[in-house]
Amino acid sequence: SSIKAANHAANPIIYPGDLVIVQKAAPIYITGEVRQPQGLYLRERGTSLREAIAQIGGINRTAKTKDIKIYRLKADSREREVISVNYDQILKGQQKDVMLEPYDIIEVDKAKESIAQTILKIATGSLTTGLSGITGGLGPAILY
Repeated sequence: SSIKAANHAANPIIYPGDLVIVQKAAPIYITGEVRQPQGLYLRERGTSLREAIAQIGGINRTAKTKDIKIYRLKADSREREVISVNYDQILKGQQKDVMLEPYDIIEVDKAKESIAQTILKIATGSLTTGLSGITGGLGPAILY
């Protein structure tokens, strides 16, 4: 970016035998309760959290959207800071969208089930188990 801004001091001299590696874009990683967890490359103009989630197909219904974690590298360190984001508020325009930085890891956790959902799972699970036990006990008997 310094070279594009015509900062001549940032423009290095390249000598024969030098190896020049040009990284097209820095990666970010999105994991958890999303449609397609994967790595993406940041765009030159920047990529927001909302854009990144849209690129991977969105968030699953089971996602905890009120507390998405962004693990960001601290300056001149290998440690990461944790940034909590309420994605629901971003979608409503109540919170500013977060611009992602190189090597960010975005983690979308699974939402906790409500008590009603847990009771329903237990009830349907025990009902299924009970029916399979009854029908399995009949065996290969043929009734006329």
